[in-house]
Amino acid sequence: MLLLVALLALGCKEEKHPKIEIYLLKHRLAFVDAVPFKETSRYKEIEYDRAKDIFKDAQFDTIREEVVFAGQFEADSVDLQSEPFIDDSDIKAFDLKANKLVLSKKVIKRICSLYPDRNFGKQFVITVDKEPMLTGYFWNTQSAVNCRWYYIECLDNEAFPDNGFDADIVTLYSGVNSEKVEQYGFTRHKELIAAFEQTHRLVE
Repeated sequence: MLLLVALLALGCKEEKHPKIEIYLLKHRLAFVDAVPFKETSRYKEIEYDRAKDIFKDAQFDTIREEVVFAGQFEADSVDLQSEPFIDDSDIKAFDLKANKLVLSKKVIKRICSLYPDRNFGKQFVITVDKEPMLTGYFWNTQSAVNCRWYYIECLDNEAFPDNGFDADIVTLYSGVNSEKVEQYGFTRHKELIAAFEQTHRLVE
C-alpha cells in the first residue's frame, strides 16, 4: 500500500523544465581582448574635452587595434542583478532561423523604457537556470556607432515618446565586424537552444 502511494506521488510531480531568463548586470563588464581606451596613448592625444568625454568609457580592441563602444563580453552568475529583468514566463518562443524572440507585450514596453545610452547600450545576459548562456546589449536605435556583439534594438523613447510600440517580437541581431558571431551564429549556444526545445518554445 505504501509503495502504491509513493508511486502515485511520483507520478503527480511536475516535470522540471529549465528556466530561461534575461538579466541586467550589477555593473558594466569589460570586453574580450580589449583594454580601457582612456588608458591608451591614443586617448591621451585627444585635445578636446568633449571628445574625451565621448570616448571615456570606450575600450580598445587589442586584436583589431580599434576603438569599440559595445563589444563581446563574458559574464558570471555573480555579475547578475538579484532579480531577472525578464522572467521565464514572459519569454514565449525563439525562432532559430529568423533569430527572433517572442516576448510578452508588457516586457517589450519595459525594454523600450530602458533609455540605453546611445553609444554604449545596456548589457544583458540570457540565462538557463541562472547560468549565463548568451550575452548581449539592449541597443539604442538612435546610436551613431555600431554594436559589435549580440543586440536587441530598443526604440529611443526620448526621441519618440509617443511611439505606441505594441509588438511582441524582437530580433536578436548579430553585431557587425564580429567574426565569431558571423561564423558560428546562434547555433553554437547549444545549451540555450536545448532549453528552448525542452520547454517547447523553439521554432525551427
